[in-house]
Amino acid sequence: PGGGNDPAFFFFFLDSFSPKTVWEGDVSSSWNNENNWLTEIVPNETIDAEIPAVISPKVYPVISTTARSAKNLTIASGASVTVNGTGVLNIAGSVSNSGTLNAIDGTIGFIGKAAQSIPANTFSTGFIKNLNVSNTNGVAMNSATSLTGVLTVNSGGSFNTNDYLTLKSTATSTAVIAPVVGTVTGKMTIE
Repeated sequence: PGGGNDPAFFFFFLDSFSPKTVWEGDVSSSWNNENNWLTEIVPNETIDAEIPAVISPKVYPVISTTARSAKNLTIASGASVTVNGTGVLNIAGSVSNSGTLNAIDGTIGFIGKAAQSIPANTFSTGFIKNLNVSNTNGVAMNSATSLTGVLTVNSGGSFNTNDYLTLKSTATSTAVIAPVVGTVTGKMTIE
């Protein structure tokens, strides 16, 4: 499959409102390797990413050292995406997760231009290390989530915890809120 001007790319997405690419995991776990994607196009802020269940020896995407992005992210039952280390996954649209989004040691950013929500069960075991909010139209949390790293609300960003966010510290790490230059509403629990 080609992508770009390849007729199969346009036919495949004829019924979509926005282009999408589907993970295959044929080559490696690298999100940024175009050969891991069915259309040989790496998702970005304008291209949806769909992660279906794959059969071994294929692997699931891992983002561990750089910032990557997708417009809408769909993770199927049995599938997973891992964000760890200095890796960042920026989402410009929605998240639909029936599988696993593991950001226990990584960063998820919400960078959309329209209001976004963080649905129930978005993050594996309800934990995320770092959460970045840049969306000026608002990001709303819709289920209990524990943050173990840094909550960053960037200039103009708007974040509503809906009273679901817990800043969870341990003997080895402290959850913190970066200097807020946007807006935060809702209560947070500190543990």
